Amino acid sequence: MNTSSRGFWAIVIIVVLVIIAGVVIYTSSDTLSTSQNNSATSGQTQNIQVVFTCDAGKSINAMFMNASTATTTGNSVMLVLSDGRQMTLPQTISADGARYANADESFVFWNKGDGAFIQEGNSTTYNNCIDQNNQ
Repeated sequence: MNTSSRGFWAIVIIVVLVIIAGVVIYTSSDTLSTSQNNSATSGQTQNIQVVFTCDAGKSINAMFMNASTATTTGNSVMLVLSDGRQMTLPQTISADGARYANADESFVFWNKGDGAFIQEGNSTTYNNCIDQNNQ
């Protein structure tokens, strides 16, 4: 092999090594970025599960999803009612306690301290609900 062909192959090897190093660095930084994004997302919401027992043998299983940073969409509650219905409601404005409602406000879940109730239209359908953990 002459000197010029050795130089050519040396350059080819160097180029290949630089490309491989670039791919490794890019892949490592992408993995780190994804890992950081996942941990940031998981740290933005605090979930609290509460089971309420109500009058007439009814119950409400509530999962409160509370945003802990300004980058999330807000607070909400996921409800599983003893009659089998399930729904997720966004938190709405309330002067006292926490209020969650659907878009047309025909279904409203109220929570203050250890108590809760549900209003559907003009009726209270789940009344005197108390957190089971605090009875």
